[in-house]
Amino acid sequence: MRELKVLHVCHTLNTGGLERIILEMARRGREHGFASWVATLGPGGGLARELLNLGGHWRGLAKREGLDWRTAPRLVSLAKSMGADVIHGHNEGAGLYAGLAGRLSARPAVCTRHGLSFGAGPKGVWLRRAAGWLCRRTVCVGGKVLAMARHNDRLPAARLTLIYNGVDTRVFAPDREARVRWRGRLGIEPGRPTVISVGRLAPEKDYALLLRAIASLRAGGMDACLLLVGDGRERQGLADLAGRLGLAESAFFLGERREVPELLNAADVFALSSLSEGVPMAMLEAMSCGLPVVSTAVGGAPEVVEHGGCGLLVSSRQPRDLAAALHEILADQGAARRMGMRGRIRVLERFSLDAMLSAYAALYRELAGGRA
Repeated sequence: MRELKVLHVCHTLNTGGLERIILEMARRGREHGFASWVATLGPGGGLARELLNLGGHWRGLAKREGLDWRTAPRLVSLAKSMGADVIHGHNEGAGLYAGLAGRLSARPAVCTRHGLSFGAGPKGVWLRRAAGWLCRRTVCVGGKVLAMARHNDRLPAARLTLIYNGVDTRVFAPDREARVRWRGRLGIEPGRPTVISVGRLAPEKDYALLLRAIASLRAGGMDACLLLVGDGRERQGLADLAGRLGLAESAFFLGERREVPELLNAADVFALSSLSEGVPMAMLEAMSCGLPVVSTAVGGAPEVVEHGGCGLLVSSRQPRDLAAALHEILADQGAARRMGMRGRIRVLERFSLDAMLSAYAALYRELAGGRA
């Protein structure tokens, strides 16, 4: 059985959940029978350099603002030059151009929906529906995402596939030495309760809610600190809010980091305060490291976290509820360890990287058909 060639299309390769998925496909896809090339509509970003360092292939398409009808022919040319068997768009904008290029080049195209298109207006609805009808198959990363595609965008069930995001459980694993090392580097006392969150500092992540929850914990007598790993346009505003809440010495804005597995191990609980999510990669990575989770019950989070099993779910926009759940876990170390162990087992059973790559490989072969 020959190796398939897949051309991935995404907006950029800035650090983020879907971008890390693409990087893992490029890094380990050959183990499952497919090789990956990546094209970005905009500039590459930090993960483009990482991809090239791994010996991967990246091309920027220099798409102009708005709809740019030159982009699809450029994708067709790239697909032909690399001998692509499948064109794979990630989210609706890239999915539109992947679908057009697929139709123009008689190649199967697939689009993965990595979230629920938070805040999308009429243009977003049009893009989702157009990508869904142009591509042969739409992959949804969670059941709620799939339900939206089926009922809101009216895509037939036969053209929808559920494939959960997957984590490399060898990289994201419990590591006691990393915990001691990083708490020492950050100046966090051994017994100090520590919360971590990883993600883009963007409005839909609602990190202001998390900062207010940490302030509530401290007002109640728990000397908790927060590690925020990631960057984005909200950073300065969040730093200012942390100062006003009295968290200048308790909220660590660590920016984008390569040492995410080690930093996760330095914490006691992972928190997600989002208003909208697909199936959050950062949450899966934290669970794989053995951390209990406190999350707003949005998007695919309830599919991942069994409330009371590997974590706690709370309503969005409610800082007191988030603070109470964090306090419940941080105050009972034994229960926290049991939740963390159950979370890692859940990832191993349902959300591993190998399971995800195997599912995509099977889909590519099905779609490639005679080309394979």
